Amino acid sequence: MSGPSAATVYQSPRPAWIKVGTLLRLGIGPHPEGDRRGGMDVPAEAPGLVLESIPRTDVGGLLLVRYRLVTGDRQFDREMIHYIPDDLARRRGPSRRDRAERQPVRRTHG
Repeated sequence: MSGPSAATVYQSPRPAWIKVGTLLRLGIGPHPEGDRRGGMDVPAEAPGLVLESIPRTDVGGLLLVRYRLVTGDRQFDREMIHYIPDDLARRRGPSRRDRAERQPVRRTHG
């Protein structure tokens, strides 16, 4: 099955931070009390993968992403795969610590 001609499918999915807190924000209240243990934890950002990108017909683009939502007690999770606006993901690279470990030690004094 082939996709739209304007889509870019990544052979190697690209690591990204998905802005889940913005994507799944609460609407106007009032809201019932949550379930801290059995309910889904919605972090500000979650690690995920970008599988595909495609431009919108009006402006901007969409990304097909995959990430996991986990319950508050960390006993269950659900894999999510869907399109999001391209501004709700940012590239996820090596951490500062990982980058620092790969850098050669520079000596500034004799």
